[in-house]
Amino acid sequence: MINFLKNNKNILARIALFVVFVWFGLLKILDLSPAETVVKNLFYSVHLDSLINFKTFFYYLGWFEILIGFGILINKFRKFIFWLFFIHMMTTFGPAIFDAKHFWNGFGVLTLEGQYIVKNLVLIMLGVYILL
Repeated sequence: MINFLKNNKNILARIALFVVFVWFGLLKILDLSPAETVVKNLFYSVHLDSLINFKTFFYYLGWFEILIGFGILINKFRKFIFWLFFIHMMTTFGPAIFDAKHFWNGFGVLTLEGQYIVKNLVLIMLGVYILL
């Protein structure tokens, strides 16, 4: 098993990241995402509502995530997919910056939403490993 994992770690990492991005994207498209409230709070706090309707934004955000997932899996246009991935991942830290009170239960203690955002550090490094 160790040899299999060692020999296939790149494709397995791409599959894992593909699953996460497509799954989360589908949840947004199907209006089933538990992240909707977090994204909605950020959306309104940075006044994106003057540019686009939230439901439309959230729907296309789901498709954006699916595009990233398939780009990672197919392993084509790596630099382009990396930049889409990087921009998306950086925006996931927006709620912690613009709405920090919902992410901390005291010094060093994250809420569930805060944990959701901090785990993106792992996704970022996996994406860097795969795409660069």
